[in-house]
Amino acid sequence: MNSTRQRNPHGVLDAELQTALAEVDGRHGVTNTPHSELASSYDEVPGSSLGPDGWPEAECRRDGRFTDLRAVRYRQDQYYDTDRYLGLLASLSAFRVLPADRREQVLTETAQVLDAHGGGIGMDHLSDLFLARAR
Repeated sequence: MNSTRQRNPHGVLDAELQTALAEVDGRHGVTNTPHSELASSYDEVPGSSLGPDGWPEAECRRDGRFTDLRAVRYRQDQYYDTDRYLGLLASLSAFRVLPADRREQVLTETAQVLDAHGGGIGMDHLSDLFLARAR
């Protein structure tokens, strides 16, 4: 199971690319990026990326007010070309809080890695859904 606790997580499809991007992040002290994890590190259990305290299923099972509990994990592959992915990264707080010159450096290095690996990144987006009916 993945150690990152994210609601609706995403992971990189290409292990070599993910490793190269993690090296860039490590040099710049950037953490919790969309490319921090491999897609294959997530199992098929809905809510598993949040840990037992972050997913409502156990609590709802104990609470007699709910019935018909159902959890579903949806997966969607998405490809981002280099420019689109850099735009996504630049919008995230992990990058926005960096001083401008450092942010530009990490984005430039990220672009170089992406371009060296075909000009983009394939991601697997996971959406976890939990449903419960009130009695």
